[in-house]
Amino acid sequence: VKATSTFEPNTAKTFDLHYADGSHLRGFEGKDVVKLGDYEALAPFGVITDCNSPDFNGVDGILGFGLPREYSNMPHPILFSIQAANPELQRKFSFFSTDDEAEVQLGGYDPDTVRGTMWYVGSNDPEDFIVGATSLKFGDELSDSVELLVFKKGTNGQPSALSSIGLPSILDSGTS
Repeated sequence: VKATSTFEPNTAKTFDLHYADGSHLRGFEGKDVVKLGDYEALAPFGVITDCNSPDFNGVDGILGFGLPREYSNMPHPILFSIQAANPELQRKFSFFSTDDEAEVQLGGYDPDTVRGTMWYVGSNDPEDFIVGATSLKFGDELSDSVELLVFKKGTNGQPSALSSIGLPSILDSGTS
């Protein structure tokens, strides 16, 4: 890691985030040239100055891919800046992690890293990764997957309104 000469702090633009588990993040906005693989862009990001969660002990930073909120003082996610500077890149990403390694794939996913079919699902909310879930299956292929969760049918065995649109379900690795 080397020092940067292009970092611009904006300490007047602060954030104070509180989560359901009682943790919080406080800080200010910074801007710098960010390079991820072959892509780079001048990007705003949150500089955390205070966090009460032990989950972040020993962590140098957090790379957020959350969607921007209309009434938030948080900067747009780095992926938006990278995509704006590299229009050929789709605003899609995949990530994989273990206890001591992680990989982010920008623009979609590498087919060599998955077994079976990858399905893309659009978000039901412009500010969150929310999808309508009607059931939960686990397996490599749809034909041999095991259904772990099915939402109940309505009265007289007819599908309920919920079973046709799905239960709003957030896809977020950081949600408590």
